[in-house]
Amino acid sequence: TNRKRVASPIQNAIVVRGAIVSYMGIKKSENNRKNIQKKDMFASIGDDIKRTFQYGNMVNRLVIINVAVYMIFALIQAFAPTFYLDFVPYFQLPGLFSEWIFRPWTVITHMFLHETLGHLVWNMISLYVFGNIMGDLLGDNRVLPTYIIGGLVGAALYLLAFNFTSGFFPNLGIYAEGASAAVLAI
Repeated sequence: TNRKRVASPIQNAIVVRGAIVSYMGIKKSENNRKNIQKKDMFASIGDDIKRTFQYGNMVNRLVIINVAVYMIFALIQAFAPTFYLDFVPYFQLPGLFSEWIFRPWTVITHMFLHETLGHLVWNMISLYVFGNIMGDLLGDNRVLPTYIIGGLVGAALYLLAFNFTSGFFPNLGIYAEGASAAVLAI
């Protein structure tokens, strides 16, 4: 009666297999939970960006637009570099009047392009800091017109400098891009 029951090798295998399946089920449910949390995290970030764009001030909207445009062009440059070299000049401000006449929209689009991440970061930090100060002092409704007018004046000065003083500035680039003039206006 005090005899210990000895399990057969088949019973042991079934128990071990059950433990492994049970462990794998727990691991699988933990992995599913982590994947759901990651999806929720990215959905939350997207929701925050949408909410900020809808209800935030104009400075936040300009920063979001600039970063989104940079990310789009960076992805194009990373995955299709030859296409990027043909594509990006249609958004950069050309220095020659003869080219600019056929691409007048570049007066606006160049304000949202940035060549490097450092260029974007410093322009957006400056825009965020000084744009919020300007919005607080003069009103949020004056930020966008100032940004656009500053970019237009910068474009005009670039076109004039490129075409009339190219002998004095031989290193002046053939294309202009960046929000520097627009940010400096703010």
